[in-house]
Amino acid sequence: MEKYQAVSILNAWEISQLLLYFVVVIGLSLVVRTALSLLKALRRDPKTSFFSEFLANLKGFNKNPEKADYWYPFILGVFEFLTYPILMVTGNWQFIGAWLAFKTLAQWKHWGKNRPVFNRFLIGNALVLILSFLLLSGFVNANDSQSPSSNKSLHTDVDSAALHTRR
Repeated sequence: MEKYQAVSILNAWEISQLLLYFVVVIGLSLVVRTALSLLKALRRDPKTSFFSEFLANLKGFNKNPEKADYWYPFILGVFEFLTYPILMVTGNWQFIGAWLAFKTLAQWKHWGKNRPVFNRFLIGNALVLILSFLLLSGFVNANDSQSPSSNKSLHTDVDSAALHTRR
């Protein structure tokens, strides 16, 4: 029975309770989308109510193409929630950093003109990173003996590193 609850990929890492992992990923993506929709609604037209602007942002489809996102950020967030915990547990933080740098550089000129959009971008990425670390990394186990976290959870490595720095 245990064999069906964990999915091992190339014997480098495995995800325990795969179905629950996917459910949590979708749930966390919805939480981040809701938080960012709330923040986006704060910069509404004074003629519209906060609640109607929030709902329009949450839906992702809008008559105004400037406000419509068609759920693309949500889909991207799902992919990030699926991959970040694996990269964290296997010690491949550089790929997360490179991805964030790529995302930031792609919109650099636009964000210089519209700082609130950049701040929402930073908040969204911070939420995804923190939630990936705190809630999802426990589902992933590294199997590779050369991995920095080899068969230990990421939290154990971080806790032991914190103890060494205090001494």
